[in-house]
This record gives sequence, structure tokens and C-alpha cells, in this order.
Amino acid sequence: MPHLREAYRERYWPGDLKTVLDQLPNKRGTPRYIVVKDDVVVFDKFGEYPYGWKKTLAFLREALRS
Repeated sequence: MPHLREAYRERYWPGDLKTVLDQLPNKRGTPRYIVVKDDVVVFDKFGEYPYGWKKTLAFLREALRS
């Protein structure tokens, strides 16, 4: 059974997700909110709800306006 402390082990990021893992500068912290566009991480924020989630929603709202 996986544990949160193992969230960034490569075995949990199979296939195309491995490229996302490779782009994360800090491989610690949960929950984490990641937005990927064309295989590139364009947003990466971690932090407990609601802080990280609110930042993620604001980013997505702005990105969808463009």
C-alpha cells in the first residue's frame, strides 16, 4: 500500500507521467496541484486546502481567458 511520503517515487508516475515528474523542481509536498500543457508543467503549487487549490483555480481561470 503506497504512502504519501512515497508520492514522488518513479513507480507511481508511469509512462507519460514520468516526464511530468522529471520537471518538478521539488519532489516533496502534498497535496500538490499541477497543470500540464503540451507535456510541459505550466503551474505547480502545493499546500493544504484551500491555499493551493485557490491558487490553482485562479491560474486556470486566467489561462482560460487567454
